[in-house]
Amino acid sequence: MQPKEDREFWNEGWKADIAKGPGHPDADTWGNERDERIMTFLRPYLPNNGGVVAEIGCGSGRVLCRIGRERPVKLVAMDYAPAALDLVQATAKIFNVEVESQLADAYATGLPDRSFDFILSGGLMEHFDDPERILAEMVRLLKPGGAVFAVVVPRKWFSLHRPLHRWLGPQVYRTKHGPEQYVKWLEELGCVDIKADAKGVYPPLFHNLPTAPRRAIERVFRPLDGTWLANRLGYFFLFAGRRPSPSSPR
Repeated sequence: MQPKEDREFWNEGWKADIAKGPGHPDADTWGNERDERIMTFLRPYLPNNGGVVAEIGCGSGRVLCRIGRERPVKLVAMDYAPAALDLVQATAKIFNVEVESQLADAYATGLPDRSFDFILSGGLMEHFDDPERILAEMVRLLKPGGAVFAVVVPRKWFSLHRPLHRWLGPQVYRTKHGPEQYVKWLEELGCVDIKADAKGVYPPLFHNLPTAPRRAIERVFRPLDGTWLANRLGYFFLFAGRRPSPSSPR
């Protein structure tokens, strides 16, 4: 389990977000546009016919709730900060979906093997000294054929979007593992259909601009997604992998 002071740090942060309130899912905001980029990446991994989707380290749970808007699945949100579970319920209300909340430790949820059809984390792994343990727990919880997905915002010496990574507190960016390391871990855990993609090469604070200039800037920088520049300078990366089913090619 993470240090007590880490939990207190995040709990206070989520309380502030509750006071501010979650943004509307259809507003013309950069957050919603970024969510759609994430959804485009993860849709091929989602269950097609029902199932249970869980987010570990749910925070606001925005992507989890977006999945619930698109697919007839049961949604489960897990976090070790009680305020995060309150925040995800506020998000669920504005997204018009139902989410089951569970207080849980990402290292050891205590849930049975093969509990979920899809597991995600949106900006969780970088906060831990040993994210491989969390990834192993997520894969353990997958049903055969189920998939794991994550957004990671690693600690970097330089990022166009957030150059202050190296000065932020240890609760925010403990590790700097890149997409190649997560692919390697997924392979070692026996996953197949693995994909990783670095994204987010864009200027600092551009997301605060009005909609038209923000979108114009984003169109200029988007072709850099997936390149070595994105791996070096981008804000985040995505990865996904699937637990083999008995019929999966190896």
